[in-house]
Amino acid sequence: MESELKRARLKNSSLTICYIDVDKFKDINDNFGHLLGDRVLQYITKVLSANIRKNDAAGRLGGDEFLLIFPTAVVENVENVMKRITENLREDRPEELSKMTISISYGMTEIDSSNPVSEDELIKKADTEMYKNKK
Repeated sequence: MESELKRARLKNSSLTICYIDVDKFKDINDNFGHLLGDRVLQYITKVLSANIRKNDAAGRLGGDEFLLIFPTAVVENVENVMKRITENLREDRPEELSKMTISISYGMTEIDSSNPVSEDELIKKADTEMYKNKK
């Protein structure tokens, strides 16, 4: 991510990140088992990857948290992508996941040349936005 931040600053372009948390993931593990919990994470990864551009990046931060990086994208455009991802998570689930509710909460933040922040500050801000949306 640090290289994407440097590139955005050098090119004087925007960059948006999206911090994602799987809703009620502990309940999924408790009610359906850790094996199906792992399948949920794999399914979410597949949906994320299918809905972002080639130059975007998706990664798992750990547990049930993911981070998406959208170089040259503004929050409004990323919001459209996230709406599509949220809808896709509800549809076309594998049979083994069909009986569970799979949803995510997310928060986004954008930087541009007039808003220089560190990687940690950017992630913290997106995480804070995610928790606002989770409530």
